[in-house]
Amino acid sequence: MKVLLAGNTGYVTEEFVEEAFPECQITVLGNKMIKTVRRRELISRPFPRTELELGDIFRTYEFEAVVYFSNYLTLHGELEGEAENLRKILQYCRKGVQSHFLYVTGPEGMYDVPTGKTLLVQNAEDVCRRYAGLYGLKVKILRVPIYIPEPIKKISFTEFSKLRKRCQE
Repeated sequence: MKVLLAGNTGYVTEEFVEEAFPECQITVLGNKMIKTVRRRELISRPFPRTELELGDIFRTYEFEAVVYFSNYLTLHGELEGEAENLRKILQYCRKGVQSHFLYVTGPEGMYDVPTGKTLLVQNAEDVCRRYAGLYGLKVKILRVPIYIPEPIKKISFTEFSKLRKRCQE
């Protein structure tokens, strides 16, 4: 299966790709720490600057699934451009052969208290739902209950467990 990982991919590691997507051809957009490894069918590219370049990537690789990691996964993530990048990716998903789109975001979308951040997250989720309804995309939204820590190269299972326990306290 050909899978595109896009959005807030700074935390995606080669180990994560191997474990989460065995037997898949993976293209990662926007992660400078991952290097292309052809024998593992892992391609790393900067996020395209133009829609034409993004379109070329979608036409070349013909992705069957797209996983978009929201900037809202990170406590102090870069919020500017989130909606526009999400829209660009969804536009090309509707034009291509993609059968699945997974939007991975933080928990803010389920909060009833309207804040600037909750409204932005809810709007991003709504954009995904609208594309699903209008264009027949198979969209899933995954709300991750904790924030991914600020930039790190990788996190061990032990460190992850400790972090999860602290968040639950």
